[in-house]
Amino acid sequence: MNWAELKKNKGAQVKLAPPVCHLNDFGESLLPTPDETWVIVSIQDDTVLLSAPSGHSIRLAKEHICNSVPGSPRDDQANDPNFLRLLVQVFIGGDDTWVRPNSKPGAPVEPPVDLARKARAIAVPDLERAFRRQIQILDRVLVNFRKLHTWPYNPTLLTLGKPSGPLSRLCEPRSPLS
Repeated sequence: MNWAELKKNKGAQVKLAPPVCHLNDFGESLLPTPDETWVIVSIQDDTVLLSAPSGHSIRLAKEHICNSVPGSPRDDQANDPNFLRLLVQVFIGGDDTWVRPNSKPGAPVEPPVDLARKARAIAVPDLERAFRRQIQILDRVLVNFRKLHTWPYNPTLLTLGKPSGPLSRLCEPRSPLS
C-alpha cells in the first residue's frame, strides 16, 4: 500500500471491500449496504480514521489496508469513490464497530457467533415476563397469608399450628403503628 498516496486522499470518499457487515441484535448478519460510502477523516503515521454517514467510525492500521483501487474509469461516473481493499472485515453491531482478519484481501468473513448475546436477546424477555407474573402472584398470596395468620390465632380459619422457619416472621403480631 502506498501510504504517501493515501495521505493525499484526506477527506475523500471511499468504499470498503469487503463491504461492512451490519449485525442485528441477535448477532446475525443483515444485508450489506453496497453503496455505503466512508470518508477518510484523518491519516496518521500508521492509522487511518474512517467515518460513515451513519455516525460510525473505525480506525484502521496500516496493516489492515491491502491497496486502494480507483472507482469507475468512465467519464460519466467520474465522482465514483475509490475502493479500499482491506485485509480485515469490518462489523457494525448497534453502536459498536470492530474488525476480524480475513484470509484473502477483500474477501468477506462470516460474522462471529456470540451465543451469550443471542441467548440474552431471546431469553430475557421471556424471563422478565415470567418473573413479573411470579411477583404478581406472590404479592396476592402474601396479603392473604398475612390475613389468615395474624395473631391471636383464629382456629376456625386455619387448623394448622404456628408456622416455623422463614415464614414465622410474617405471622408475628404487628403493632398498630407498623
